[in-house]
Amino acid sequence: MRIATRLVLAAVVIAVVAVWTPVLLNWRDGSAGDGMSSDENTPAARNAAGDTPRPGPASRRGVLRILPRVAQPGNTPAKADAAGVLVTARFTPAQKGGVVLLEQRRGSRWQVVSSASQDGSGTADFTDVAPPSGQAAVYRATALRPNGDRGVTTNAMSSNRWTLAFGDQFDGSTLDTSKWDYRAVGVYNPEGSRICSKSDPRAVAVSGGTMELKAMLDPERIGQPCETPKNGTLDYYLNGHVSTEGKFDFTHGVAAARLKFPRSRGQHGSFWMQKAAGAASIPGNPAKSGAEIDVVEYFGDSYPGGGLASFLYYLNRANESEKVGGVWPKVTRQLPPGDAWWRSYHVFSVEWTPKKYIFRVDGREMFHSKKGVSGVKQFLVLSLLTSDWELPKIEKKSLPSTMNVDWVRVWQRSPSQG
Repeated sequence: MRIATRLVLAAVVIAVVAVWTPVLLNWRDGSAGDGMSSDENTPAARNAAGDTPRPGPASRRGVLRILPRVAQPGNTPAKADAAGVLVTARFTPAQKGGVVLLEQRRGSRWQVVSSASQDGSGTADFTDVAPPSGQAAVYRATALRPNGDRGVTTNAMSSNRWTLAFGDQFDGSTLDTSKWDYRAVGVYNPEGSRICSKSDPRAVAVSGGTMELKAMLDPERIGQPCETPKNGTLDYYLNGHVSTEGKFDFTHGVAAARLKFPRSRGQHGSFWMQKAAGAASIPGNPAKSGAEIDVVEYFGDSYPGGGLASFLYYLNRANESEKVGGVWPKVTRQLPPGDAWWRSYHVFSVEWTPKKYIFRVDGREMFHSKKGVSGVKQFLVLSLLTSDWELPKIEKKSLPSTMNVDWVRVWQRSPSQG
């Protein structure tokens, strides 16, 4: 190809991705000072164990990673298999704004199927790549030089590197009790600041391809005052609260749920994990003691900082509960115009490895940590809870409120992929 023609094509590619560059850069380039908690901001942190860079010129390299289908924003319920895989390419040294081409092998040739730009760490995300239905596809990524020439190319990788370990699409009309159970039914939890709320099966429903978790007034205690020492007199509530405890647990992998939250304050919808029975309790050793992994919590649209959060809780060496994480203001600010966490579904996921956690929203990394990394089996929890401290802000006219769960999945590394 002549040089002039090559430059023209490069200019076209750059123009196409320029529209998306600000969004991708702003989404990923948050700081802990703006509510994004992170203890691992080095470029090297984006490499996963087992990913081998493709050899290149001295001091230059590229690494490709593929995650399961963790990106699927939308207004209506959808099939989990319709979501694309997440492909991430990272280049060293970084060239912020540099164009990256994603290529798929078709026969003996490579065909460009998408393009993106590098952020400040040299990472380019392709959040909704769709392999052929029912087939594995092989991808690689190439960074273009400023003059449009092809530069470093990553390793090639198959999309078939993850095995589905658990999944529920909620296609029936009742909760699938072979996978889930109602959690802590009828239990008031003063230690958890829920003197006035308890879990009840009446606050859980399955229909139309979703599970609905509700927060509602307790019909059997309407008019009865619930006295709390710190929050005054409140009403009694029922909460939707389910888990896979005793039915499914796992160690390491990617857990994801497609959720739509209720809008108002006074409640918080959550997708989280707790350690399975039998784990030790060794202060300062979460690898053996486990942790609480709050993949996502949403506290309502008027909550400071946007209300969307992730947390980790584990026992530190002083045998005290250590909390890591926080609210993510930049996540909310980067929603498309007119969108909100209560207006459409988004996929919230955590990639859990022996060394770290990476939390994502629709495939885009929001928070990562090497602290509190569990090495024991964890089970899944979904809940819409009304804690005493937030109940004074609840809008009773909007009750019952609903958190919609479209699907839940857990993937683990395929044995052949290591």
